[in-house]
Amino acid sequence: MKTFVPLNLFKTCIRRIYMILIFDTYAGLVNQFYDIYYSICFCKVYNIRFSFRYCSFRSPDLQNFFPEPFERLFDKSFLKGEKLYLDYSIIKSDIKPYNCFNFGGSAAISLYKKEHLLKQILSHNKKYVVIRQIWTLAMGRDYKTNIYSLIRPTNFLLQRYIKIRSSLIKEPYNFIHYRYEKDFTSHFKVTVSNLDNILKDTTFANNKLKIFIATSNIQNLIDLKNEKYKNLLFKNDNTLLDLNFEQRAFIDYMFGLESVECYGHSKSSFSRMLNDLKGTQNYYA
Repeated sequence: MKTFVPLNLFKTCIRRIYMILIFDTYAGLVNQFYDIYYSICFCKVYNIRFSFRYCSFRSPDLQNFFPEPFERLFDKSFLKGEKLYLDYSIIKSDIKPYNCFNFGGSAAISLYKKEHLLKQILSHNKKYVVIRQIWTLAMGRDYKTNIYSLIRPTNFLLQRYIKIRSSLIKEPYNFIHYRYEKDFTSHFKVTVSNLDNILKDTTFANNKLKIFIATSNIQNLIDLKNEKYKNLLFKNDNTLLDLNFEQRAFIDYMFGLESVECYGHSKSSFSRMLNDLKGTQNYYA
């Protein structure tokens, strides 16, 4: 007995095989982690080939984002096991205005509704479709592997982190993520306590360990020559002026991953990610 596939479903299946989704990750570092996760989720559920084109860097005032090649921020090696993944360099020369929808990379949330996302994407009837910031259309979590634990910085950044770590870290340490910049406080409409107060009020399971402070321009926040701060560890931003804010954030993130215990702000996706990976709920606000 023969089984027949309805014509409309047959056409959809053909298009799914034919189409390749190109993802641009957008916004802050960990928001881009979310983009990576949901991109892979979506494509594995519907068996669609995919690639990553751009990541996001910040402008000097931290108010705006601009695209950079994905590999300037992320090590792509964690994607090698994904059978549906195609490196962007393989398909780049084939992408033309007539066969690609949204090549300019408009935000996904401005183009699509959350419901029936696949149907909307297929309606373009293009070989390539660019989707920027897919996590804003967050669908169910269907990816079984904890991809967040596999995401690492590109080798250039990893080597910078290793160099800094080798000069700073001699023993186990705790970690505080301090996000005070205007882009953060204005977006969430919050007032953040000063770093000195947070240091006074934060209690770790082991308070004898040194504390790595993940923040920007710490020298503008406290008097580092003061004896009471002798147990603090921090990167020197003056030696990292060649790096974008998101690249420096990735270095801080690596310090957070390897810390014994971490504290952060509950509104920060960076702080929440580290707490989630460590199985804690340590927030100073």
